[in-house]
Amino acid sequence: MLLLRLCVAGTLFWIGIAHYTLWPSWFTAAAIVLAAGLCLGLLTPYCACLCCLIELRAAILPGPEGEFSSVLPIVNAIVVAMIGPGAYSLDSHLFGRQLLTLPYRNTRRSL
Repeated sequence: MLLLRLCVAGTLFWIGIAHYTLWPSWFTAAAIVLAAGLCLGLLTPYCACLCCLIELRAAILPGPEGEFSSVLPIVNAIVVAMIGPGAYSLDSHLFGRQLLTLPYRNTRRSL
């Protein structure tokens, strides 16, 4: 999870720097702050959802960056949002590790 978060954050940081002249300065700053939040694992699902929106915006832009190759970072951001921060994150230290336990259901039917 740490490596996946770092990959998504690195992609977002690269997108923020690459579109520095095309986007407003606050939008670029938001992309860099979100990348830092993903690196640290702070509010990871929210940062990943916003990261996905920024990467969608970058994919829609005309030019060489708006290609099909932008789909993989979007999918990675969706995966990070769905899976969560992982063990090595600030979220796990602030909120504790979460474990999903499903109730046991007997599927056998007796005759």
